[in-house]
Amino acid sequence: MKAKLIVAFAVTALQLQMAQAQTSVGNFITGGAKVDAIEHNAAAQAVPKPEHVLIRDFAVRPDDITLDQSIAGRLRRKRLALRGSDEDSSPEVLVQRVQASFFKGFSGELANVHVAPAKADGTAPGSNASNLVVDGAFTAIDEGNKSKRVMIGFGSGSSHVKTRVTVSSITAGRSTVLLSFELDSQGSKTPGALVPIGGGSLAVGTGVGVATDGGSTVEADASRMGKLAAKQIETLMRERNWLASPAVDAVSPAQSIGAAG
Repeated sequence: MKAKLIVAFAVTALQLQMAQAQTSVGNFITGGAKVDAIEHNAAAQAVPKPEHVLIRDFAVRPDDITLDQSIAGRLRRKRLALRGSDEDSSPEVLVQRVQASFFKGFSGELANVHVAPAKADGTAPGSNASNLVVDGAFTAIDEGNKSKRVMIGFGSGSSHVKTRVTVSSITAGRSTVLLSFELDSQGSKTPGALVPIGGGSLAVGTGVGVATDGGSTVEADASRMGKLAAKQIETLMRERNWLASPAVDAVSPAQSIGAAG
């Protein structure tokens, strides 16, 4: 009886996960990204199938960047400074790493449907070209607090990244917004090294927080958000018959939407 209940619970959990696949990425252990709001442009119906998918680096304001001010974070920056590598922990380099992680997650997810996005280089597309262009802004990049994350866990000190994404069709120099949405990603909520025990006391745990801290970085957040952004775009493409139907196992290279080049 117990085995049947466990199997039933697992099946239910899998069904819920599949139902939420287009609106969330990740879980309690790894952290997760979610879609906060989606807006479709109902008037933008007659746009051609794009030849390429291009993504621009997202804008970010210095005031929206929060470095890790924990003891662990400060010690790390001090070590880098002593080695002459203080630039590696600067806000500018942090943004570059977040941008790269977002694009990696984004392109990796779209590769599953044989779509190869490319970084937009800022040059204008050809006069008759039709491209799907992804643009946006990071509205929060917060490294969190590693000391709290490692010692306490359960979401305390988690990293946090938020962004707005706009998807546009650009044809012959004319831009039409098709889709816009907001993404929110927060690091893992695993227990830290100090685990509560009976009577309100604390015990030194098995270092679960230390072992899984990789899921609580802004880079990991950005990667999850990139995957989730790609899922929204995949849905858009299927709705407009730009991709094969889900019943088809794979899109052949001849049917794929390639990168610029």
